[in-house]
Formats: sequence, C-alpha cells, structure tokens
Amino acid sequence: MAGESNNFWALERANRRRAALLVAGQVLVFAALGLGFDLGFGMVGIAAGRLMDFPWCTAAGLIFGITQSMRSYYGGPGMVLGSVGAFPVSGDEPNDKILIDVTREMALAARLPEPRLYMIDDPAPNSFAVGRNFNDSVICVTRGLVDQMNREELQAVIGHEMAHIRSYDMRLTMLVTATMLGGVGSLSQMLFGTLTRGMALVLSREREFLADAAAVEFTRNPTGLIRALRKIAETETPLKRASLATAPLFFVDPLKSAGGSYAELIGELTRIHSQTGKSDDEREAEAEEEATRFANAQYRRDMSQQRRESTHPPLAQRIARLQRLVGTDSSEGALPESQFKEDPGSLDSQTRSG
Repeated sequence: MAGESNNFWALERANRRRAALLVAGQVLVFAALGLGFDLGFGMVGIAAGRLMDFPWCTAAGLIFGITQSMRSYYGGPGMVLGSVGAFPVSGDEPNDKILIDVTREMALAARLPEPRLYMIDDPAPNSFAVGRNFNDSVICVTRGLVDQMNREELQAVIGHEMAHIRSYDMRLTMLVTATMLGGVGSLSQMLFGTLTRGMALVLSREREFLADAAAVEFTRNPTGLIRALRKIAETETPLKRASLATAPLFFVDPLKSAGGSYAELIGELTRIHSQTGKSDDEREAEAEEEATRFANAQYRRDMSQQRRESTHPPLAQRIARLQRLVGTDSSEGALPESQFKEDPGSLDSQTRSG
C-alpha cells in the first residue's frame, strides 16, 4: 500500500497549505472590510503618494480577523463538539467497549496516536473526526452507529475517520466549520461564509472517496465498509443536531434521509454484479451506469426538496466503487490479503479516475 500512503501524505501537505490559506483569507477579508469603511467614510486618504491619517477600521478588521482565526483554530474542536451536543464516551456500555477496542486497533493500523472518543445521543448512524493535530484528534460517533453496526462495520467506519485524521482533513474541515459557526456578522458571513461553504463542497466530495480507500487499507476488508454504507443507506431519519455548518464533517450527509430508494439501488447493484453471462468489464460498466442514473435522479429530488447541494458524494457512488473492488456480492466476506498485495492501489486509482 506504499503508493496509496504516499498519496495520503501528499494530501496531508496540501491540506496544511489549504488551512493556512483559509486562515490568511479570513484575516484579509476582515482587513478589506475595514479598509472599505476607512475609504468609504473618508477616514483615510492618499495625498502626494502618502497615506493621510491612520486607517483605524483597517487595523481593527485585521485584529478581529486574527482573533477569529485563532478562535477557530484553538477553540474549533470545542465549538464543533458543543454544537452537536457531543459528550465523552465512558465505556460503561458493552458496545462502547467494542468501540474503544476498534478505535485502538485502527489507530495502530494507521500508525497514529489513539484519538479521544465522543458520542452524540442520536439514533441516526454517523461519525466525524475533528482536531488540530494527531495528538489533539477526536472521533465522534452517534449512538445509532455504535448500536447498529457489527464489529467489522464499525471498524470500517472508524478506519474511514482515522484516514481523515491522517490526511489532516480534520483540521481543514474544522476551520471551515468553526468559521461558519462563529457568527461574525451578516456582511462578513455573506462574503467569507460563501467562500468556506464552497470550499466545503469541493473538499468533502474528494476526501470521502480517499478516506473510503484508506479504510480498506487499514481493515483489509472492503466488505465491512460496503455493509456499513448499506445500513446507513437504509436509514430514513436525518441527524437532529446537525446543521449546514457541521454537515461537511460527517461520514455521510447528516441532513439527508436516505429511505427505501437506496435499498432498491443496492439490490440492483448486487443483481448486476451477480450476472454470470457477462464479463467483469461489462458488469462494472452496467453498475456504474446504474449508479450514475440513480445519483442524478436522487440529486434532482434532493435539490427540489432541500434546495441545497450535498457536501458528500452520493452513497450510490461510494457503494458502487467498493462493489467494483470486490467484484462479487459483498456478503461473501472479506478479500484475502494476497489480493491487496497484487493490486495495492486499485480502489485509489478508481477513485481518481471516477
């Protein structure tokens, strides 16, 4: 899996740069707003190539932008966890002990420090990772995720979140989320909030596919992730404490209710992959076509109902990519380790080509 690991370290460096640019952009937006006030109200002027008077509003905007950025960086984890009503996992419940064990296993597989665990008391299965760095990372899960997933499925979801920690997705999306949660005024929120929302849309779709690939790397078991996505696809209730600001953080879009249509799609994909009279390429092409058709139809329904674009790729596409890796009905069990050694970058390459 060396090639895939190198891709993730490249993503980690890119996410560090994006986080720095996001902070710098936030500071510049407030400084620009201050300069606009200075110029608009005649508080400063330029004469003989020199600045007349001191730009007090610009300086105030600069200071406020730096303060807000520091607040988002250092206070971001607490802001995010508080906004969704999360609390530390105590480990008193049997399923919570399994969660703790699985998290320790995935931290070892990812070669990262063990993150702290938080929980949201909500029946909708979901999760997210947040934090400034490896030693400050948190994985937050819902009660529904812990209670509804078996050990392999839970392992796959936690592996997915460990991938977000490893690539520093958690820091970048935390800054985006904390900025939108900050409540920094209507004008600046309109300008900078639009920018951060657009960044969240672009980054979330890219990173979810890559994190799915890493979960397969950590667990050596793509069928666990397929089954987890199938269960979540059949969930009909959105997460109650989620918001537009926090939605990009989650394992799946927490504001959408999947419903029975996803179950029908899963059945159709399984039927396509089980056909014996077609080649692997023909089955893969047919499955991709069906997933694309469904995703387009689902997208139109979602937009008409919610008038917003999801920050996550459709579950249909994620399941189809994993089904393509397995090549058979996922209920048959995990792939042998030898298959990963023969083609270590298969899912990652499919992710990029898709």
